[in-house]
Amino acid sequence: MSFTSFLLLVALAGLVAALWAQVRGFGLDQAAYRRRQLKLGLSLLGLLIGLGLLLAAHEARIVYRLTAPEVDGAWAALSIDGRPVHWREWRISVARGKVAGGRDGCNDWGFDEPEVEGGERMIVTTLVGCPEDDPVRKAYWALALADPVALDLGKDGTLRLSGRGHEAVLRRCRWVNEPLPPGASGTGSRACAVE
Repeated sequence: MSFTSFLLLVALAGLVAALWAQVRGFGLDQAAYRRRQLKLGLSLLGLLIGLGLLLAAHEARIVYRLTAPEVDGAWAALSIDGRPVHWREWRISVARGKVAGGRDGCNDWGFDEPEVEGGERMIVTTLVGCPEDDPVRKAYWALALADPVALDLGKDGTLRLSGRGHEAVLRRCRWVNEPLPPGASGTGSRACAVE
């Protein structure tokens, strides 16, 4: 059951309870009946406001953001195995302290959730053809697929990613809107820029 379904079920149960209490109030004198209506109305309003706040907090992923590891987020590579790389083309995304996706110089990619608990994660990618003999790309994929991979956040704000005998130095992405070409309409794409 999804979180939203659970909240809707609780709201429905609260509404049914309020209606039942309302029906039980028939036969009371006018003043007592009005007090009961006011109490039930305020209780139902409080329940709905509480559920709305819970739903908003869930949708905004507030709990996750407050408890997420410091290394979570999008990171642009500065160097891979000591070779400088252009930060626009080489990225790693970290979620829950694990590599979750990125850009390998020519393809955006990410892990899809396994279909069964403990199953193998599949890679979803844009599938642009890339040079296969590129040593930087080979090192990148060795790091991206390393399990376990070491994530070391330095005091200078850089992230060192190491595993399978390779190492990358990355800096956190700051997402900026790229301007559109003159005469074009619509919204521009978002691009990673290093801080």
